[in-house]
Amino acid sequence: MKGFGRDLSQFQALDAEIFGISYDTPETQHRFAVHCAADFPFLSDSGGKVAKQFEAAGGFGPIKFAKRRTIVIDRQGIIRFIYDGMPDNRRILADLKNLPDS
Repeated sequence: MKGFGRDLSQFQALDAEIFGISYDTPETQHRFAVHCAADFPFLSDSGGKVAKQFEAAGGFGPIKFAKRRTIVIDRQGIIRFIYDGMPDNRRILADLKNLPDS
């Protein structure tokens, strides 16, 4: 998330919005956002509905966590790219630049 915070202006220049989503409570997310200097919204998915929808639900037995996944959705709601693992913002920014105009 530090990378997204650092590169936020580059994403904004491409008219992209960033959201962080996790199972954490809003209070925990706020502390994390401050720690990462991430000036974008964080959303709490405490029930895991969003993680399940985007196949990011994970865990071991009672321990639940969301897989690290970056999803690019265009203005029409079409999923254009899915990146698993630690995001490579240079690649994401390049892919965004190549999206067809909407």
